[in-house]
Amino acid sequence: LIKYDGKSFTRYTTEQGLINDRIYSLSVDNHGVVWIGTAGGISRYDGVHFLNISTEKMMMENNGVKCIITDKYGNTWFGTSGGIARYSGDGTLRTFDEKEGLTSKDINALAEDENGNIWIGANTGDLFMLDSKKPDTSAISLIAASEETGTNTIRFLQFEKNSLLLLGTFHGFMKISIDRKNKINIVTGK
Repeated sequence: LIKYDGKSFTRYTTEQGLINDRIYSLSVDNHGVVWIGTAGGISRYDGVHFLNISTEKMMMENNGVKCIITDKYGNTWFGTSGGIARYSGDGTLRTFDEKEGLTSKDINALAEDENGNIWIGANTGDLFMLDSKKPDTSAISLIAASEETGTNTIRFLQFEKNSLLLLGTFHGFMKISIDRKNKINIVTGK
C-alpha cells in the first residue's frame, strides 16, 4: 500500500501492520477509514493503526478479498473467493455463502443500488442480488446466470443511473437495465 500526501510517498507493508502485502482491493468508508482487501484477509487502516481480520476469523475458506464496498447503512461488504461478508458498524461480522443462496462463491464485484440492495458479480458470470429488506438467511437470489449475462466472469459492477447496471467482463462491458421485479434486459454489449 502506498500513500501520497501531496509531497511524498509512504509505503505500508506487513512490517507496518498490513495483514498481507498482496493487495486486491481498496475502499474508503464514510468515516475515512481505508479498507484493504489482500491475499491474507482484510486490513482496516484509520490513519494511525491497522486492524487485521483474517479470512480464517471470517470463517471463509479462501483468503483472497477481491472487492469492498460500504453501503448507505454504514456496513462494509467484502467479496472473496469463498463468498461475501458484511462488517457492521457495531463490529459484528456475518458471512454469506451457498446456505444463503450464493451458488457461485468466487466473488469479484459488489455494488449497491438506490434501494440498498447489494448486487454480486461472480467469477462464473452469474449475477446475484442480496435484498436488504429480507432476513439474512433468505436474502440472496440469482438474478441472471452466465447464459443470460453472456459472460463467463463478472469483474466489475457499477450503477450508472437508478436502474442501469454496468458489468465489466474480460470481453468488454455491458449495460443492463433492471425492472421493478429485478428482471434484467441487456441494453448494450454482450
